[in-house]
Amino acid sequence: MAGHVTRWAMAGSRIIRLDEVTPVDRGSGAMTYPLVGAGAQTLSPGVSAFDPGVVIPLHSHNVKEVVVVLAGEGECETKGQT
Repeated sequence: MAGHVTRWAMAGSRIIRLDEVTPVDRGSGAMTYPLVGAGAQTLSPGVSAFDPGVVIPLHSHNVKEVVVVLAGEGECETKGQT
């Protein structure tokens, strides 16, 4: 129906404003803004910003990670593939 807006909310949902998130300094020009608190069990979303040329060591997580490039370019390795 044109002009009709359905409003719904998931239990415990909230709006997160990036300018209100305390960033985590990962060192060497990398900052992460976590979008969930500690204790995430399946996915831990966040926004990371990297200065040009920054390389972070290979690492793993106990939850799934999503990578979205908003500007610039980068390289990501997953399951042995780049």
